[in-house]
Amino acid sequence: MKRILISSWILLFSLIARADLLEYNATSTARGIGDGYALPFVVRGLLVYDTSNGTFTAIGQYAAQKVFTVSVRTNYQTLQITGPKATTYTLLVNTVTQTNSGKLFINSDLVKGINRTLKTSTNTTYTFPAALSGVRNFQITPQLGAENWLVESTDVFAFNAKRTIADNNAHLTMEQAVGSYTNYLLSLGYHKEN
Repeated sequence: MKRILISSWILLFSLIARADLLEYNATSTARGIGDGYALPFVVRGLLVYDTSNGTFTAIGQYAAQKVFTVSVRTNYQTLQITGPKATTYTLLVNTVTQTNSGKLFINSDLVKGINRTLKTSTNTTYTFPAALSGVRNFQITPQLGAENWLVESTDVFAFNAKRTIADNNAHLTMEQAVGSYTNYLLSLGYHKEN
């Protein structure tokens, strides 16, 4: 009897502790500046947020080249700000400066949205913005010996309730949800850029 009771508590705790994923359709309108050029481009894709650890995974699709990238983004600071009429805003902020092989890399993100109650699975809701927008600026060096480039982008993220609910009802992890989406892109003839 003790064993059954302990097993029941473990199962109940694992169901309660299971974090939901939030999935957003993403569009970035960007401009790359460097080597004497200013090149506009658009990146579409999916942003997956793991509510248990604050990690984001972004899948960016470059349609013209049939290429996609996957990047895990950590160390975001989440700030709640109370606005007029009891409106609560969520700000996601991340600034990274690092050196890789002697090359400096700088990235700055700031996105914001008004909190809503989002349905994340059949019986669960989560308070977070249904839409996020903001700016990102980063400096990159495409290859050793090349000139630095500045990339400026305006990012818009729209909550994808259908994907979020389906993936959470299936109890997918972040890795499984991202794998499902990248497999879909591969089926459309895209290839992954490393």
